[in-house]
Amino acid sequence: MLALLFLSACHSRDQARAVFEAAQEHLGDGDYPGALSKYSEVVSRHQSSAYGPKSQYMIASIQNRRFNDRQKAIESYSILIYIYPESTEAVRARADLAELYSGANDHRKAIEEYGAILRSGPPDAKRYVYAIAMEYVKMNDLRQARLELKGLLDSSGPGPIPQIKFDIANTYYIEGDLKEALSWYDAVISEAPEGRLKIEARFGKARALEEAGRLNEALAIYRALSGDYPNQEALRTRMEWIEKRRAEP
Repeated sequence: MLALLFLSACHSRDQARAVFEAAQEHLGDGDYPGALSKYSEVVSRHQSSAYGPKSQYMIASIQNRRFNDRQKAIESYSILIYIYPESTEAVRARADLAELYSGANDHRKAIEEYGAILRSGPPDAKRYVYAIAMEYVKMNDLRQARLELKGLLDSSGPGPIPQIKFDIANTYYIEGDLKEALSWYDAVISEAPEGRLKIEARFGKARALEEAGRLNEALAIYRALSGDYPNQEALRTRMEWIEKRRAEP
């Protein structure tokens, strides 16, 4: 009896794999309806196999990224989470759902999905805390965004510290707290390696100095950024505006 059960399980697994691989072939050929049909066959006939959650994720992913059918994608991701809550694909589904909600400006739902991922104890938890912080930025809840970002700074382990400090600086700048913004921009400038982030922090510092009325300091930074800052037109506009203000009686 045990031998028969074992053979039956192996046969079912082999069938699931064969249908899944057929779906993959359709996908590789750009035949998305054919791929959807085969993935759906795996889910309906071999739901308990290891290919079940993989197939359900692919169904949702095709609806999301190939057909741009937001509603069907949300439904398919939700089915995956319901049927296979402990699967690796459920985490990916929640992350995709969060992006869909965020793109539709439903930031509260995006935060809920990221929060559910965090409760599952993912190894890359910082990534999702950072994503939550960015959702609060999009909601203009800058105080809560800072709480999330500063929590990342206080947590142990490696992380993109200069980027986090740059984001904190930006929240203070948006709020008009120029003293705090300058302090955080300086931290980024001193810690970040040469590259895009350090350049952006220098530009951010110059803007804060300009708004604080420290025009000569701001102009000196803008001039030093000439040739380095990617948006030269914006840089030139800033410098011309300062020169105009300095020329006023």
